[in-house]
Amino acid sequence: MIAMSTNIPVGLKVTFLLHGIISGLVGIQHVLFPKVWTDLAGMEISETVTWRLIGAALVAFSISSFLAYREVIWEKVRILIIMESVWSFFGGLVIIWGILYEGLAMLEWLNVIVLAYFAFVFTYFLVKMRWN
Repeated sequence: MIAMSTNIPVGLKVTFLLHGIISGLVGIQHVLFPKVWTDLAGMEISETVTWRLIGAALVAFSISSFLAYREVIWEKVRILIIMESVWSFFGGLVIIWGILYEGLAMLEWLNVIVLAYFAFVFTYFLVKMRWN
């Protein structure tokens, strides 16, 4: 017997699309021009490899979000939503720590806001779909 598949809510599809665009743009910027953000934030960096590595990860997250946006079955994107929820939550916490205790620039609050939004939305849909 084949179980009925649950469709992906429209709001989640929009979230995947928005996440794909933002992650892709920030990721490409970090890979190609890592000092743009740090210059805006008034930070001086001596190496760019870490920023480029973060950028590469963001590009990968972007691609996975675009692929998830094209999906129609909840079960095919559930594990990605768990990963995005965890990443967004802990990424935001790490940046807050950096601002409060490591002298990270106040401009980084923008990243905290974006990550908090995605942590909330992805977690909302995860709970809404009852961890099916």
